[in-house]
Amino acid sequence: MKDRKAAYRALYEQSFVPIFVFDRMNTDVLLEGCRLAGIRWIEYTLRRQDANKVIPTLKERYPEFWFTVGSTLDSEKVVKKLSEKYPQLMTFQEIADTGADGFVSMLPMSSETI
Repeated sequence: MKDRKAAYRALYEQSFVPIFVFDRMNTDVLLEGCRLAGIRWIEYTLRRQDANKVIPTLKERYPEFWFTVGSTLDSEKVVKKLSEKYPQLMTFQEIADTGADGFVSMLPMSSETI
């Protein structure tokens, strides 16, 4: 596992984070482009329809990357309900199990989560 100081340094040196959102771009092409460009920190959002399939494989396929998962929701109950319409959603536990280096949300977090 990479240490936090190395993660911070990589992010600082990179100066920006590509954010993978809902679009028609091929995920593998985007990830390979990031790798070839020397980008090592990305944010993969749950807005992408393939998120629940791609995120669990990111660490295995791109061990040199640090990644956060974006567009997260703080309620397992809400995630389970919305998953009927948006199957790519993941709970915090599912995200943690992927080895993600963090998460991003525009919504406030409960004190239990923090």
